Amino acid sequence: MEAVRCGPLPVAWLPADAAVSEGEIDGILSPDEAAYAASLRHTARRDEYRRARYLIRALTRYGGPLPRRAEGDPSWPPGLVGSLTHKDGVVAVALAPAAAGSIGIDAELVGRVRPEFEPKLAGAGEPALLTAAAARLGVPRTQLLGLLFSFKEALFKSHFPVGRRMFYFHDAEVTEMGAGTIKARVLVETSERTGVGHETAGHYVWKETDKGLMVLSAAILPCAP
Repeated sequence: MEAVRCGPLPVAWLPADAAVSEGEIDGILSPDEAAYAASLRHTARRDEYRRARYLIRALTRYGGPLPRRAEGDPSWPPGLVGSLTHKDGVVAVALAPAAAGSIGIDAELVGRVRPEFEPKLAGAGEPALLTAAAARLGVPRTQLLGLLFSFKEALFKSHFPVGRRMFYFHDAEVTEMGAGTIKARVLVETSERTGVGHETAGHYVWKETDKGLMVLSAAILPCAP
């Protein structure tokens, strides 16, 4: 397990090749988690689920139930909020005190976010922002498209637990990209306190992996004042 800092948020990062034995995982999962894992037919999905749950249990040492919610998102130990992501065998988990608000993280393999995906991911003002940010930061534009994709996923994960409302890529707009910082606003109401135009700040970090360059992004939605 590796500790990665994504802005102020500590993230536990478990690379795809990290050696965690089946016995270690079996010894820490709850019976419900083990049963759900066994029901997953796709081997990679089953392994990522098991390793993600292993991380949560290992980080918190919490032995109580952590049921999946009806929409499929995880619950967290008392007093904590969290988020998890998995991609190509990599698993990452972030936890924070509940007083922090709501958090979302996402990891993406940037090489798989191809230019032809841009119309599905970016709204009217975002292509120009990507072009300007690429020139200013000295980062390939296609790499920043991967960041845009990742942060919109993290944004959703931070907003959904608050309002339990679905929204999609064109329902949010990235407004700023800096060196390790990013900001977006929602174009729909995602909860009673996050209406149209609500801005959420976040952070990102590039990670080299055996699969290629990945981006890890994090969105933090503070509690209402």
